Amino acid sequence: MPPAPTHWPLFCAIVFVVGLVFTAIVPPFQAPDEFHHVQRAYLLSRGQVILKSHGNQPSGGEIDAALARYMDTFTPIMGKAARKVSRDEILTASEVRWSDKTVFATPTGTAYYFPALYLPEALAMSFGRATGLTVGQSYKLARLAALLTCVILLSIAFYLYPPPIGVLAVLLLPMNLFLLSSAVLDGLATSTSILTISAFLRLIGSIERAKNLASCSLVISVALVASCRANMLPMLLLPFVAAFVLRDRRMLIAALIVALFVVTWTLFTINTTVYPPGPRGSDSSARLLFFLSDPIGLARILWNTLADPALRAFYLHSFIGVLGWLDAPLPELLYPLIAALLFLIVIATTTLRSFSWLRGVMLIVVASSALLTFLALLVQWTIGPATKVEGVQGRYFVIPAMFLIYALTCDPTPRQTLRRRCATALTCLLAVISIYAATSTLVARYHTAPQQASVASGELQVAAPLTAKQATQLIFAPPIAAEHKITELRIRIGTYRMSHPGRAKLVVWMADGKTSEHLFELASLEDNEYAAFRLKPGNYVGGRLESIDGEGVSVYQVSFGPALVSCLTAVTEDGRTITTAGCP
Repeated sequence: MPPAPTHWPLFCAIVFVVGLVFTAIVPPFQAPDEFHHVQRAYLLSRGQVILKSHGNQPSGGEIDAALARYMDTFTPIMGKAARKVSRDEILTASEVRWSDKTVFATPTGTAYYFPALYLPEALAMSFGRATGLTVGQSYKLARLAALLTCVILLSIAFYLYPPPIGVLAVLLLPMNLFLLSSAVLDGLATSTSILTISAFLRLIGSIERAKNLASCSLVISVALVASCRANMLPMLLLPFVAAFVLRDRRMLIAALIVALFVVTWTLFTINTTVYPPGPRGSDSSARLLFFLSDPIGLARILWNTLADPALRAFYLHSFIGVLGWLDAPLPELLYPLIAALLFLIVIATTTLRSFSWLRGVMLIVVASSALLTFLALLVQWTIGPATKVEGVQGRYFVIPAMFLIYALTCDPTPRQTLRRRCATALTCLLAVISIYAATSTLVARYHTAPQQASVASGELQVAAPLTAKQATQLIFAPPIAAEHKITELRIRIGTYRMSHPGRAKLVVWMADGKTSEHLFELASLEDNEYAAFRLKPGNYVGGRLESIDGEGVSVYQVSFGPALVSCLTAVTEDGRTITTAGCP
């Protein structure tokens, strides 16, 4: 049979073009945790590798205040399917320029990541800052740099070892196309992992070209992925296997160095990272030891999780594609259709004729990384006595899925068989469905749904930040200040994605002049969320926030022409909830 044709250059070109289209469609910071990823990339661009903590404050670093303002423009869109981006918001954000002022940001969710994979974005932002580009232009350049780096890594990987058709199919899923075009770590980690597998198979297999390139690629890529994805620590096994099979002392030394580096980095960040106060701020090491000391209880939790049909459906959906901040699902019919196509593609290309022990090594990586994914979320995300693991998403299993497909379908010299032709045709069909579905979903999510009330009736904005010299006045809308006895007042706060030290107080008053004061810690506030205050039942008509020894937070407000009202929600004595019109 003739050798199979080489399709991967065309595939990489398609991925790059689709990524450019998605970059134009999707507003900034709409991928999960993209705020923190960009903050971490910016910190790397300023030479900060390790997040630092001031006192007992959460770990972080100083970012440009202009970047924080640029981020704040797009925060209201996050997680709200009815909220669209407006032309005015884009134009306003495009005018933000780099400044010499800094604010402290706390991307603590990225603290465990060795930041080397952020280097393309960091270099792009440094270039943008040095050449006078705006913050928005620098951000777009960072997204382009991340996308281009992913395509280059995939090209090197596919040059070293022919990619299985199933791997190309997984990369074409809406979720992966979306993440490859975003300024997050997911696309870079996935591309680097594929390079790891390709280099490993190239060294172990019989292909004689590019031995040195494969050796360097294997060692470096394992170090990069394992140091930023704790669930992929089993990848450390691959250089040791390669050293054993090749009888290569240099590879063994490199494997030992990489393992020592990754373990040292992981333990260091676990012991030094300070998280914001909250229910998930408990001692991770103690929780890990607790679960490991009770393997039967741990197995019961995992069984309860996997036996839940709703969770299994969510894992499948979020593996295939729930875009945005999990607020842009595909049409329901497409999930079983795409899953069936992917299953048929893998089955059609499965071959177990060689490398049986090698496939076993990769299956060990698959099983152990999947287990570590659940264990990590159980320790770090699940609150209280656990019966199920919380916080797991399907996209966390993309890299293990790549290992699984390589284990089942890898072939150093693929032939153009009938099964392979069928798999290629199915992959083309999957590509058309995925690209069309993802594009239409993203356009509908961010641009074409009915206009939201806050844009139709008023303009959402933030008041000046609270300072020691300037209190923030709370302007009650008439429905809230009417004859209702209020028992709880909720105030929509903007923290600019930072944790602010110090205290402040809420002062509210009634029409007869009686006042009530409530002290609170600024660090307890969450960005773009309502802070709730329990009040003695009364007809409150106004209030203000006063600084005690903290500052920097803002109250959201909505303007109706010259009139301004604060974004408040009042809970009345009879159980009703009244929210300022035009506020989220």
